Amino acid sequence: MKSILGKAILLVGFFLQLAQASIHFYLEPKQVKCFLKEMTKDSMIVMRYQIEASDDNGKTYRAGAQQNLDLQFVVEELFDNDHRVSNQRGGDGQFIFTALDTGTHKICLSPVTVDGYQLAAKSRISLDVTSGGQDILQNPDTKKLTNELNLRQLYEKLNHVKAEYMTFRGREAAFRDMSEAVNSSAVKWVIIQIIVLCSIGYFPVAHAQDLLY
Repeated sequence: MKSILGKAILLVGFFLQLAQASIHFYLEPKQVKCFLKEMTKDSMIVMRYQIEASDDNGKTYRAGAQQNLDLQFVVEELFDNDHRVSNQRGGDGQFIFTALDTGTHKICLSPVTVDGYQLAAKSRISLDVTSGGQDILQNPDTKKLTNELNLRQLYEKLNHVKAEYMTFRGREAAFRDMSEAVNSSAVKWVIIQIIVLCSIGYFPVAHAQDLLY
């Protein structure tokens, strides 16, 4: 069973390396399907999909639109510590993603209900995958949607950079406070040593003066 599953994953990965491909696969209840995609900066991947769910344990399937179902897509940049750059549902049966940087992207999809819960039933997913440059867009509405998604991805990227900057600032402040505390302790210790040395030197001198007089 594991061997068959591994071959299926390899097959999905092979098709997704093509510029255009049509595939379909089956998912168990609450299962998530992931694959890797090498993408260059500003390249795009468009997935037109159909989701069908089963009410009788896989004997028959009905279109997801009849059951208020959709697909949740999550995209992570493996080359940037698995940074999540997209987490959204497809719209009107399609999902569009534009790479902000060059590298390996992990794209995961899972059937969800209108309330955002994972589907607790078997499902069948059909995908038409197209990848390439901006020229793969076919109509103005798709271009408008792509621009909106690009802005959202940039906003998420900026939030990620801001969070890393705030973390760095916090560490810098903690290090500065620790350094100041260490320096303060060192100064106090030096002063104490000077006082002790002066005291040690003073008493012998005073005693010697008493002997002379």
